[in-house]
Amino acid sequence: MKNWGIRARVLFLALVPLTVMVLSMSAYFVVTRLHDLDRALQNRGQAIARGLAPACEYGVVSGNRSILSNLAQSGLTEADVISGTIADMHGNILARAAATGHQEDDDVRKFQAPVHQSAIVFDDWQNRVETRHPAVLQARRQVGWVAVELSTASTQAQQARILANGLVIIVIGLGLTAVFAQRMARGVISPIQALTDTVERIRNGDFTTPVPQQSGGELGRLETGINVMAEALTAAREKEKRRAEDALYLEKVRAQVTLESIGDGVITTDAEAHIVYMNSVAEQFTGWNRDSARGHSLDEVFRLCDEATDAPD
Repeated sequence: MKNWGIRARVLFLALVPLTVMVLSMSAYFVVTRLHDLDRALQNRGQAIARGLAPACEYGVVSGNRSILSNLAQSGLTEADVISGTIADMHGNILARAAATGHQEDDDVRKFQAPVHQSAIVFDDWQNRVETRHPAVLQARRQVGWVAVELSTASTQAQQARILANGLVIIVIGLGLTAVFAQRMARGVISPIQALTDTVERIRNGDFTTPVPQQSGGELGRLETGINVMAEALTAAREKEKRRAEDALYLEKVRAQVTLESIGDGVITTDAEAHIVYMNSVAEQFTGWNRDSARGHSLDEVFRLCDEATDAPD
């Protein structure tokens, strides 16, 4: 992360918290819904078994298997119930009903509820008359069991749909997170990129392109400061340029005064031997005016001759 650019850092700082939040919320939603479905199945199975148990009391106590068979069969009308079993305290099955089309390897949940014999009221007349004691209730005793099996297929199908929906929500949430992070990063990166480009131009000597004023706060003050700095550097460069030009002009004037004041003829040419300057002494030697001679070749204006023969040298 140390060598990351500003764009990568801003995207990282924007994406990580949002991604964690989306994943946490989605995971919480999915886990909660799965737990609710499992708890609903658990509560429904217990409620069916406990609701069937009191109705089986008479059949278990009397041993009436026909009644118990009807009761076991009636339990199959409840959703997801695949079997109902009624047994006595010795484990003997008194009645059993099973739904058709059920696979043995299907995942099932088994729920049991005890069958109790109702309390019996003893009316002790003598005690009630003489001592006015209340009726004595005989303690309830368990006489059998009711067991129901519920298939978890529908619950698992609902859980699978919830997981699929959760994944869709996560994908959509991450997509929206990425879009939001990009927009947020662009809002931070654009002014910083403009500042970076302007600083680079200033380093290369271009002071004419200011930073666009598009931000507020600290970035806005920084944009204003860089523009003011660029204007100050431009003014300083212009001042230095004028100072250099003035110094160069003064040197040129001094050189011309010096050349005009000496007694020797001075002719200066460019790289192609074209006359650029002649002092007054050179004008007398050559017979050329300096303005007329400027631009002519040196051979045209100044010729050397042998002193004895007067032949061109």
